[in-house]
Amino acid sequence: MRIRWLRPQRDGGVVDGLYGGTAKVHHFWLATDDQAFPAVDRTASKYDYDVRRAATLLQEAGWTRGADGSLRDASGELLTMPLAAQFTDIEQKQAAVVVDNWKVLGVSPEMKVMALAQQRDREFRSKIPAVGFQNRTMRYDNMVWTSDQVTIADNRWRGSNYTGYVNPVLDELWPKVLGTPDAKERETIWLKRFAR
Repeated sequence: MRIRWLRPQRDGGVVDGLYGGTAKVHHFWLATDDQAFPAVDRTASKYDYDVRRAATLLQEAGWTRGADGSLRDASGELLTMPLAAQFTDIEQKQAAVVVDNWKVLGVSPEMKVMALAQQRDREFRSKIPAVGFQNRTMRYDNMVWTSDQVTIADNRWRGSNYTGYVNPVLDELWPKVLGTPDAKERETIWLKRFAR
């Protein structure tokens, strides 16, 4: 549900709400000027911005909208969603759009803006109990959502995967992508991964 609900809210909502539809939503980690982009774009699953679909998924997960418009579980507990935003102006604006989109769904959001010192504190960023995001340039060497980049006490909070996202398929795919200098061979690796 995380991919189908949270990501479309952030990407589609931000593109529509902040950039007036002029930016491009990326459904996978590949720059649009990469030779493999057109082929991968044709085969990759896409989760477009769809408030109705997000509401349906939340309902299927057991969240129902009360008379006040807020989502609650079977025990009556309110669905709250803290969002950690970085201190920069653009990231706070993006976070505000996400928060507004969550409100439409009935989620009770709370935006936590990190101070510069908190943003630089790797342990703090790894432990903050909130949804987080960070703007990153779409480059092969800048993709950090692999298990070796997870920040934990054992590695002294080194790495850049503060959220702790782990996907075994990505862990297997990424070294192959990075270790393949030939663009056509990389495209083949991408297509095998995204084949439906």
